[in-house]
Amino acid sequence: MTEATSKTKVPETISALRDELKQSPKDRETHTRLGWALFSLDQIDEAVETFQAAYEQWPDDIEVNYGFGLALKTQGQSEQALVSFKRAEEIEPDTVRASMMRQLAAEQKEYLLQKF
Repeated sequence: MTEATSKTKVPETISALRDELKQSPKDRETHTRLGWALFSLDQIDEAVETFQAAYEQWPDDIEVNYGFGLALKTQGQSEQALVSFKRAEEIEPDTVRASMMRQLAAEQKEYLLQKF
């Protein structure tokens, strides 16, 4: 798959994920996948809204906190992003992916703290 083909598939994926959320609004994975898809297309405001909705349902999820923090940071909301990164760092990971997200959150937190 070429980069151009990949980029045209993302909007289709976003549409499909939105349809999935209508069917299963309590599906954490669909929320996070939609948040990342929006983030990848630089639709940051929508990514923040999506991750925020996920955070309201799953405040103890590392990926939700990391994604929310990264979207907030990209939006320029450094102080709020810092809160999400700190929260992600405090959550005990239960998978390799969660461990990776926890480490990334710690690195983002340190980066933001250097800016203050």
